[in-house]
Amino acid sequence: MLQNLLVGAIVLAALAYTVWGLVPRSIRLGLARRLGAWGRGPGRPAWLAGATGAIERAAGQPHGDCGNCGSGPPAAPRDARPPGR
Repeated sequence: MLQNLLVGAIVLAALAYTVWGLVPRSIRLGLARRLGAWGRGPGRPAWLAGATGAIERAAGQPHGDCGNCGSGPPAAPRDARPPGR
């Protein structure tokens, strides 16, 4: 029984991570700001404020490798020589 609950929690966490990465950045930022405001509310523990602050910072960052790629075609290597030489 406990094993099933643990597996279910892991699957839900993986699903949440995947959905978070597929949501457009503007929506992620809005959700993270709301979550951060809730986490910093009166009577909330300090660890919760820190965790929601980390989520806010992460929401503005590119998710995965997609944010690091250029928008154009890949550049040719500098040491490439024309064919036939």
